[in-house]
Amino acid sequence: MKPQVECVCGWHPVEELLAAEPGRVRELWLLHEKKDPRVSQLVDKARALALRIRWARRGELDRLARGAAHQGVAALADAKRIYELKQWLDLHPAGKSAAVKMVLAAVDEIEDPQNLGAIARSALCLGARALLAPQRRQAPVTAAAVRASAGALEKMDVISVGNLAQALRDLKSAGFWIYGADRAGLNVKKVSFNFPLALVIGSEHKGLRPLVRSHCDEIVSVAQDSGGVESLNAACAATVLLHEIYSQASGASKKVVE
Repeated sequence: MKPQVECVCGWHPVEELLAAEPGRVRELWLLHEKKDPRVSQLVDKARALALRIRWARRGELDRLARGAAHQGVAALADAKRIYELKQWLDLHPAGKSAAVKMVLAAVDEIEDPQNLGAIARSALCLGARALLAPQRRQAPVTAAAVRASAGALEKMDVISVGNLAQALRDLKSAGFWIYGADRAGLNVKKVSFNFPLALVIGSEHKGLRPLVRSHCDEIVSVAQDSGGVESLNAACAATVLLHEIYSQASGASKKVVE
């Protein structure tokens, strides 16, 4: 069972949490000897929100963070809301319209929390509204993933599904186009994306599972130099693909002519 209270550690995650969902924060913890000009700004923001501020010793913060890198800043907060897919779709009926150009980022068994956080960071910066992830064989939204996302996971919606393949079928029924990322796919610069869409990023070692791949309308790839390594990692590939999707959604992309 997901804990009802969680510890959010580090400058960016705490700042993004206070900006996006201040109502979740119960208490702000600060290292009492911390010498940083940002401390006074954070204290002013916390006081304006009528939050309790606790000045702590390093050992106390270390115990609160349970070994995580806290940078002298942490927040005790109500656990982030995790959505079911139907619940999320019901809350965003307009997203089913092609005119809205809704984008979801989906991950297929991404096991490294650093990669998960990096994908979330790129997804948020490049216009994705939510991150969709399976419940099993998948890095959870932990403090490590939040830190790797520079707080992006505190700002974007997270959707948890028991069966990713079924979730993709449900998204297609709701009007979404499904695109999968794989090095054997079509060069992303030659693809005209349809909206709303979900981009599925496969695991670091195996890529997309066959059943998940079978539910994709198109498989897309990032062009690579032949002198490079075998492939980009999942987070790097996701960033390039999401940038092209963002460019097309904003009308700034040009297709490659064969």
